[in-house]
Amino acid sequence: MKRLLKAAAVLLLLAAVATMPAAGAADGASHMQALTADEEQAVALLNADRSAHGLPPLRVNLTLAALAREYAQDMIDRGYFSHVSPEGEEFSDRLARYGVAFRSAGENLGMHGSVAAAERMLMNSPSHRANILGRDFDELGIGVRSAADGSVYIVQVFVGR
Repeated sequence: MKRLLKAAAVLLLLAAVATMPAAGAADGASHMQALTADEEQAVALLNADRSAHGLPPLRVNLTLAALAREYAQDMIDRGYFSHVSPEGEEFSDRLARYGVAFRSAGENLGMHGSVAAAERMLMNSPSHRANILGRDFDELGIGVRSAADGSVYIVQVFVGR
């Protein structure tokens, strides 16, 4: 029964995400593309986990999504998996490069065979779970990219303003 309720919540959230206006920079930058189907699924699963713990959903921010997409693709293209790029660029550097102001921020990285499996893995990790269920966050950016070997890379970016 609990699994059925969670599945229903995911479907409702997918419908809500598809119709929700995304927050982001108003400058109309070219990186401000809509979420992919995999990204919408990732948002719905994350917000379903928040809902299951009595927390409000996070709003999608397309600037944060662009940052997350770029980083996921960079890790695939250059063959690394880390919060720090090979050049030493950290999460805070990426936020600054994208002009993101914040009160609080967090980043989760996941790699698995599917979006759903990656979300389960992240929820089973105490530090990643803390970000997903963080009360200080109100905006979210998710980037989902697939590697040639079929691995799904997910970057979740959390911001509180």
